Amino acid sequence: MNRIDGDDARFAHALRVATTAAAAEILLVAIWTFRNAPAEGALYAGALLTLLKCGPLLAVLPGLLRGSARSAVWLCFVLCAYFPFAVLAAMDQPPHRWLGLLEILVIAIAFTAGLLAARWGRRRSEPP
Repeated sequence: MNRIDGDDARFAHALRVATTAAAAEILLVAIWTFRNAPAEGALYAGALLTLLKCGPLLAVLPGLLRGSARSAVWLCFVLCAYFPFAVLAAMDQPPHRWLGLLEILVIAIAFTAGLLAARWGRRRSEPP
């Protein structure tokens, strides 16, 4: 196995991890939004807020599913906006702190996998 084949395998694995972690982050943001939604009209308000909050991640997700290294780079940029909110959620009251800590962990995994996918994917021949 030459170096390019090894990079392709590592790129595919890192991209799968980044895609899974991005989907998990979307799920965590949705859970957090519905947990804090007002009781009256919670479904509509929660769904709308979730779409607004998850919009950048949802925009990157199709590129990740196609196997684009550029989408992995954009995922890293987008995750930088979610990290401060995860830290604030982790500093919440003790019964709800676990959700913020889990979100920090998912963001760290997605960011690291996105960086590795971008590094290993730049050697691949990708159309501009």
